[in-house]
Amino acid sequence: MKPTPAASEKHTIPAVNKAVELLRVLAEEPGETTTKSLAMLLGIPRTTCYRILRSLVARDWVRPVEGGRHVLSLGLLPLLKPLRQVEHLGEMLQPVLEDLTDRAQMSSKITVQQSYSAVTIARCESPRRTSVAAKLGASFHLVYGSSGAVLLSDLKTEEVQSIIKRAPRECWEREQPADVFKRIKYVQTKGWCADLGTWNKSVHAISAPLHDGKGGIAAAITLLGFPEELPPSRLAGPAKLLLEAVRQGEKYLRATGKASGNK
Repeated sequence: MKPTPAASEKHTIPAVNKAVELLRVLAEEPGETTTKSLAMLLGIPRTTCYRILRSLVARDWVRPVEGGRHVLSLGLLPLLKPLRQVEHLGEMLQPVLEDLTDRAQMSSKITVQQSYSAVTIARCESPRRTSVAAKLGASFHLVYGSSGAVLLSDLKTEEVQSIIKRAPRECWEREQPADVFKRIKYVQTKGWCADLGTWNKSVHAISAPLHDGKGGIAAAITLLGFPEELPPSRLAGPAKLLLEAVRQGEKYLRATGKASGNK
């Protein structure tokens, strides 16, 4: 599956983009985080960097420390609260992914719905030397692929139609809305569906829904492979392994009563 392109910087506010990028750097950068170093790293004037830092410090999102360095502050914690449930879901289902990957010898992932996107919250890469990989945090529109169809299958037809209508034009370069409904119908009747190279001829995928304790779809679980690993004529075996993983995952979900993240 090919994810939708990252949001264009057109019609955005450069200062906000730089502030977000600065936060990302502070989260990942173990070295120098002085105003001068950050300005050089971000490619912005030192005075601009200073003002962004002061704004973030004022809101307790960033904290100055000795040596003129800066670190993320605990003031960010309230912003992360809505994400903790999703993080816990991914951690809880990681053993299911690892077992599925070991048995299928293919990469696997867990995806949840966030607004109009499907977001990967957990993954396990195939032990094979060459394999299809899923990037943690990867986000793509719900009209794409098998995992998107799984997440859409829990919605009313009117909601699906609205999401399809609002989908960016690039979503329809290689398929039509009818193809999305076809995958949704397959999920609803068979319990899983496949996307066989729609967006990337080298990547095939099959997905199934993980239901929470209330019967709603908490997430999609997906197997990813090359065409020779998931050929159209031999999907029954991988699908069986996928559905066995679903049953195991749903035991965890029923035991904890956890549901998915923001919709």
